[in-house]
Amino acid sequence: MRPAKWKVTVVRRQCFQDLQSCYLDDPEAGYCPLVKGDFEGEFLLAGNMPRSLERTFCPKAWKALAEAAQQSFSCGKTVGNAILASCGDPTRPVIFKIEKSGTR
Repeated sequence: MRPAKWKVTVVRRQCFQDLQSCYLDDPEAGYCPLVKGDFEGEFLLAGNMPRSLERTFCPKAWKALAEAAQQSFSCGKTVGNAILASCGDPTRPVIFKIEKSGTR
């Protein structure tokens, strides 16, 4: 069975400056520098992050996306063909939409 391809789109980037000022070494860290707001692409969300993304995408976000896709789609816990997932950064989270490739 061939691994499925997934379309990944950034839905929202957030920045909680009040939390950053209290809990980060750099109180003005701002939005995540590793994931841009217009990011969109199709990938195999399994295994290691593709080399093409190594300098332009967050490894922790990649891991969160791969885990969310595997758990949700393999367990049949979705309504429709899309799910939302986010990275684990509580002061500047990025929310992604994951869709089975070829669907909207």
